[in-house]
Amino acid sequence: MKNKLGVIVPYRNRSTHLEKFLKEAPKKLREQEIDFDIIVVEQADDSPFNRGKLLNIGVKKAKERGLKFFTYTGTLVRDSRPFCVNMVGRTLTEKQIR
Repeated sequence: MKNKLGVIVPYRNRSTHLEKFLKEAPKKLREQEIDFDIIVVEQADDSPFNRGKLLNIGVKKAKERGLKFFTYTGTLVRDSRPFCVNMVGRTLTEKQIR
């Protein structure tokens, strides 16, 4: 299977932000010829926003889909090792991520 980037989006009550992201992000990723899968993880209760829990759920779902690389908030994660990356105008090879 070709490497595919999982884009994890923690979400709650920001529909206009999500709509804009879902419209613009795929364009930018396609321009860079990045194969991707966007995973939106929504917190539906009224508890304080728990971004960390949502990201953990997103990583679990990404792994279930067979994805090896994950990004959120400008950080690329592989096997629990974070790498800071600028996702705009840059693609990473497998060798660069190791």
